[in-house]
Amino acid sequence: IISGNTGNSVLYFGDTDAESLGRLIYNHTNNAFNIGTNGSSDDLAITSAGLVGIGTTTPGMKLSVEGNSNIKGSLTVANSITTGNLTATGTLSVGAFNVTGTATSTFSGGVSAVGLASSAGLTLTGGDILYSAANFRLTSAGYMGIGTTNPGEKLEISDASAPSISIID
Repeated sequence: IISGNTGNSVLYFGDTDAESLGRLIYNHTNNAFNIGTNGSSDDLAITSAGLVGIGTTTPGMKLSVEGNSNIKGSLTVANSITTGNLTATGTLSVGAFNVTGTATSTFSGGVSAVGLASSAGLTLTGGDILYSAANFRLTSAGYMGIGTTNPGEKLEISDASAPSISIID
């Protein structure tokens, strides 16, 4: 399709019931390419900078997806996620995991840290470790409670039913 250097070049796809069910649009003004279905022009966009948008005509990154996504298979994030949420059902393998801000991170299936080097370790900044089902808490103030989730001393062990402490050599 050859046309002028402004406006759009459009290739429509349709049937006898509707003439424009799908379309390919090339916008000569901003050199963008859009693909639309069911009369929409913004299902997929490719900008002149090579940015791809799904559900948006103005992608801000190499791939911008507006709306929910379902990925079956592997997803590799090479750098960082700066805003929004990352939800994984199944196994999430992370080279480094950093939670900043005031958000709460929930791990309903647990956290497994395999092969932590002493130099890397597990670092918590500004929060508590709480396992309420087992009455265990390590506070950000340095108090550890076993048998209690509200320790008032550096080490507080509480067991009203059978109090005992064992130190085994």
